[in-house]
Amino acid sequence: MLKDKLQMFLVTYNRKEHLENTLKQIFSENSPVKNFDITILNNNSNDGTDEVIEEYRKKFPNIEHIKHHVNIGGNPNICRAIELAILKNKEYTWMICDDDDYDFSSWNKVEEAVNNKKDFIMVSYVQDADKINKYSLVNECSFLPAVIYRTEYFTSTVLQNAYMNTYHCFPHSAIICSLVNNNHMDYEIVEPLVVIQNWHRPRRSFVRGISAKEVHFKQARTNLLISHINIYHTIKNKKYRYKCCKYLWLNKSFLYSCYKVWQQNKNCIENLADFFWGISFRQKLIFLIAPLISPVYYRLKYYLKCLYLFAKTDILK
Repeated sequence: MLKDKLQMFLVTYNRKEHLENTLKQIFSENSPVKNFDITILNNNSNDGTDEVIEEYRKKFPNIEHIKHHVNIGGNPNICRAIELAILKNKEYTWMICDDDDYDFSSWNKVEEAVNNKKDFIMVSYVQDADKINKYSLVNECSFLPAVIYRTEYFTSTVLQNAYMNTYHCFPHSAIICSLVNNNHMDYEIVEPLVVIQNWHRPRRSFVRGISAKEVHFKQARTNLLISHINIYHTIKNKKYRYKCCKYLWLNKSFLYSCYKVWQQNKNCIENLADFFWGISFRQKLIFLIAPLISPVYYRLKYYLKCLYLFAKTDILK
């Protein structure tokens, strides 16, 4: 049975209302995973999250509630899930968040992929499934609940790289980078999406629960695009790494990514330097001219689009 092969982890901190919605879906009457072993890693929440979890634990003995004595941070909490997955040693591991929505109508395809012993199974993504390639999926895997992995690939190296990535946004991306390095790329893309990312949630903070006056400077300057670049350094094949950089901002051009990096990090030389040294020579040239040509390019593109829309109507006739 799949429940004996798949271990679930849910990471949470002070999101009582979101967590209630998540648990309601996971343990609904028609949920195919309601009887799966699930470990909830509670980052010492103090907003009533404990009571919500304990209420569900009384009804579902397959829930394990681990409350840390202190708030160890969101990213270290993900690393703790990877560490415990190695300890529990089930065939597959699925790590989820506390604030997304679920559609289990395609769960039979997940079961089929597990039976076919796929290296990993993608259950959520931003692009259209037919546009995902072996380079863009590295970015797609940065969304924690997007992927169900074979646990045997959670090695000591992966765990240590994940901990090294904790001051970036995606410590768990160490897993997909390792799979790339070791050519474990037999994957399945499940449609329709099992996990629907909640884009309307409040913006996530990577320093929740700690003093803003004492936050480490590397954490204070955490940036999504810079995080991708730094984590991609663990991909040993440089050509593969540079092609991954093309998909930093999914469904957007590399020029657009460069433009956003300049916009978001114009006062942070360290981040700009990290980005510059992590890309290819050709990409470096694009990066250097992006602040000059991007405003003109996107303004011209906007005007041309407007003219096209006018031409399709009777306004100019």
